[in-house]
Amino acid sequence: MGQTLGRAPLPNGGRKFLNLPRSCVYDLWEAFNDIAEGFGLTVEEFQEILKSALLEFLSITERQLNTEADAVFRLLDDDTNNLVDSLEFLSTFALISAMTPEEKIRFIFAMYDFDESGVLTLDEMVLSFRSTLSGLAKLSKIDPPTESEVETIAVLGFETVRSKQRQTPVGSLPEAFGIDREAFVTFCLNTPEVMSWVEYFDDMEEFTLQQPHPQLVVSSMVRPSMHRSVGDEAVMSASFGGHLLRDLQRRGRPGGQKPWHNVLPFLATKKLDAEQPRPLPYKDVELEWVYGYNGHSCSQSLHYSAAGHIIYPAGALCVIQNVSKHEQKYFNAHSDLVTCLKVFHTEEGATIVASGEVGVRPSVLVWDCDSRTVLSVLQGFHRNGIAQLDFSPDRTRLATLGLDPYHSIAVYLWRSRQRLWSARTTCDKVHDLRFLSDNVIGTCGELHVTFWRKSKEAQESFRRYRGQYGPGMKPETNTCIGSVGDTVFSCSDTGFLHRWEGRNLIKSTRGHTSGIRCCYVVNQGAEQGLVTGCNSGKVIVWTAKLEVGATFNGLSLGAIETAINSLCYDALTSKILVSFTSCEVFEINSSDGRNVQNGGSIVAAHFKPRVCGLDVHPTTSHIFCTVGDDKTIRIFDAVKKKQLRVTILDSIAYSCAYAMDGQTVLVGLGSGIPGQEERKEGAFIVVSEEDLTLLYESRDSRCVIADIKVSPNGEKFCMASHDGCLYIYSTKKYVSKAKCRGHTGKVGHVDFSTNSQFIMSNCSADELLFWDTDSGELQAPKSMKNIQWDSITCVNTYPTQGIVDPVDDGTVYNMACRSNAQDLLVLVDNYGRVRLTGFPCLQEKA
Repeated sequence: MGQTLGRAPLPNGGRKFLNLPRSCVYDLWEAFNDIAEGFGLTVEEFQEILKSALLEFLSITERQLNTEADAVFRLLDDDTNNLVDSLEFLSTFALISAMTPEEKIRFIFAMYDFDESGVLTLDEMVLSFRSTLSGLAKLSKIDPPTESEVETIAVLGFETVRSKQRQTPVGSLPEAFGIDREAFVTFCLNTPEVMSWVEYFDDMEEFTLQQPHPQLVVSSMVRPSMHRSVGDEAVMSASFGGHLLRDLQRRGRPGGQKPWHNVLPFLATKKLDAEQPRPLPYKDVELEWVYGYNGHSCSQSLHYSAAGHIIYPAGALCVIQNVSKHEQKYFNAHSDLVTCLKVFHTEEGATIVASGEVGVRPSVLVWDCDSRTVLSVLQGFHRNGIAQLDFSPDRTRLATLGLDPYHSIAVYLWRSRQRLWSARTTCDKVHDLRFLSDNVIGTCGELHVTFWRKSKEAQESFRRYRGQYGPGMKPETNTCIGSVGDTVFSCSDTGFLHRWEGRNLIKSTRGHTSGIRCCYVVNQGAEQGLVTGCNSGKVIVWTAKLEVGATFNGLSLGAIETAINSLCYDALTSKILVSFTSCEVFEINSSDGRNVQNGGSIVAAHFKPRVCGLDVHPTTSHIFCTVGDDKTIRIFDAVKKKQLRVTILDSIAYSCAYAMDGQTVLVGLGSGIPGQEERKEGAFIVVSEEDLTLLYESRDSRCVIADIKVSPNGEKFCMASHDGCLYIYSTKKYVSKAKCRGHTGKVGHVDFSTNSQFIMSNCSADELLFWDTDSGELQAPKSMKNIQWDSITCVNTYPTQGIVDPVDDGTVYNMACRSNAQDLLVLVDNYGRVRLTGFPCLQEKA
């Protein structure tokens, strides 16, 4: 009896009875005992048995069932004597069912244990193998093993058991020697020839899904803003990219001057000493508050700590926020964007957190919430990023799901950092991963649910089993999976809550009118249940029996977008954390849905990847304004550490600036992304600072407005555009005064002189140019030598020439800002780093 590979072919006549649940297989056995008059079944008896056991489950008419039964009967009745061997029929249906291999083997044993002694004789074991393989071969129209091959395997099983039992005390062997149930199961599970046939007919497709296969370049779940290159790893990850950075340091920066370097000699006020090191700044920067949350890049990442604090990811940080005291603490050991986060509470009252990140070779960090110390680092296996992770119920293992094209899964002993097992899941999107028990992991996503059961034949290995939807329903996209007590469930994008038995779908309950996006399993002491949130903003609290309980309308909270992407329930305080895809976090009462935080949100900020514009109020320095890709203008208070007001625009905003009196805000519109231009690309608007109402709108450019500056005297303002021009306007009635042409690249930064007479600008072609604000004419650099500048936000200027790194590692400084005291310079780069240096920064040695 040789081994088989792949999956067996199966005619359409047998597909209706594929992947039956365990209960249906045993119903067939009971129906056979009640209806059949012997071991040879007529077509009428065959149809009656199937009707009695499967008609309700298959959800088809009796006529359709008889047609399907007749097709299978003809396949099994290969000698055309109008009789089917009942043992062949039952064992065949068991082997093509959705039961696990162990459950199938136990069922076969029970069938052929005719005297119910708990022992199979050699003849019974040979008959069980021969009848089962004969029925499977008939159903799939393949050649079965020969009788001699079957007998050889059966004899091998007996000899194996006999050799073990000979070591038992005298008198312990039964008088009629046989093989008991456990020995039979162990032998079959550990014999490759037997298991290859079991697996050959296991997990077969009921029908074929016609869909294009994705390109295996990068997972479709990785957004462009999350993609990382090897060069990025060299800068951002010291553990993996250090050797690459060392190579870059050996090469140094390529020679040759850029256009703006040619201007510097005309602006020099003294000769620089090349050997003099750049002075270190006398101050340091310390993180005071984080506005925002990674709701745009991850889901189900919002949690309560054991102390009642809120834990959530923001950028490359994990924030622990004390809501009552309005305080934040930060875990900052990640080197890139945090994409997932899970917690568990210990019996001692500690909170253990696991968080994953984006990266070429991303890391998973397990850390203590109270001390913010790293307990374990898991890295080296996944690629591109970590999509989801989950702790096992016994808290000893951690399962992780990657963002590689195959969405690989891994299981770790997280304390010892040992990877126990790993496998590929599917090329389709995988939305969730959960431990359903210590021995079962569930994953779900686009048109699939998959169960990974711990294998008995291989230590610390998991076997894959597809979730079976049954004949009445085709697969659909599932967004969440989990278990409440012993009940396994999944949530679909059509609003259904599916319940599973083994790997079979047994019941579907429609709770939401739109797709369920997230869920939180409540398992706190005696209180068990489920909380779900959907795309239309509804929150449902389900009972322990998964019956619909309290229902709340999240739209009443006032979020900008309606879809809920994270939930967390605290049984001690009866509160539910609710976050939306607009990155707003609210806390509601679980009994009436009332907003606990006096009608406001706990977290509110921009919810698209880019925040492009920022400016500080000219007279009230703790008030600042921001704009970004989410088409909103927001006003924040840095003292109260909260958002004061927000308004939604009809276009992406890229830049903003306060008028000198602080009563209005100028906003430049556009995306700045080629091929994704906004309808109002290049326009600008003026809004009231008090209530953000629109006061004025105009458009002279067709390209994004990348920067706006208001003159120190408050009489004019300048806009830098990606069309290579600068537009100067009067602040009175916003009349155009001049247009500056001369840049060969996209203008990104502009600064006024202290006398409001001149401006300087940088562009993407690395040019530094100077202009007269009245005429718009280009000025000679030598005439700008002694000009004082009201602000320094241009990156490439004379007083910032020393910021150039000696290593060409891909760092690009997006913005510079000089302090009001003119002694410090702050820089931000394309890797999200904030750097502080003394001003002026003239020496090239960084």
